[in-house]
Amino acid sequence: LISGTTGAGKTTILSKFAYEACRRGERCLYFANEEPADQIIRNMESVGIQLKDHIDDKLMIHSNRPTSLGLESHLTGMQDLLMDFKPDTVLVDPVTSLAAAGGPSNRVSNAKNLFIRFTDFLKSRGVTSLFTYLIRSPVTATQTELEISSLIDTWIVLEHVRTNGDYKRLLRILKSRGMDHSSSVAEMKFSERGILIKGDPGESGR
Repeated sequence: LISGTTGAGKTTILSKFAYEACRRGERCLYFANEEPADQIIRNMESVGIQLKDHIDDKLMIHSNRPTSLGLESHLTGMQDLLMDFKPDTVLVDPVTSLAAAGGPSNRVSNAKNLFIRFTDFLKSRGVTSLFTYLIRSPVTATQTELEISSLIDTWIVLEHVRTNGDYKRLLRILKSRGMDHSSSVAEMKFSERGILIKGDPGESGR
């Protein structure tokens, strides 16, 4: 799970993950719930991520707002695409949009139930999954309205903070089950060369 506010870099990291998965020869299914595929491809080119190199080969970007269908129909459609495309990796950007398809009553609990069923479906088939989660403010960076944190193996938190008049993107790993990981906060920058990550002063990192 990658959580963060608007502009923190969630989609960029997700797209980089997709690109590298395809470079390894893996098949990747990308559910884009807020942006059309051509817009994602164009935006990622500005940071050196050439998703178009793998479209129609290893990468499928499926753009569809969850509100266009009921929650059950949305889940069925996602599962059908999975069965047809047979991906090694599935990405959902953002998973928070599913709550909007849950209807006016019990929307959060309905969306959480869909998430549980969908992740169980993926795990039973050995599919790696990566989800982004839009949070409303930095204060809620380590909370999820859908209460899905217990289902997540690795949780990356992104923050977009103002320091001395400039905005900086920060990255930290909140948890990662079964493996060692850094507890440091790292600064993240986007450029034409891609994603650059710098750790604490005195550490070398990229």
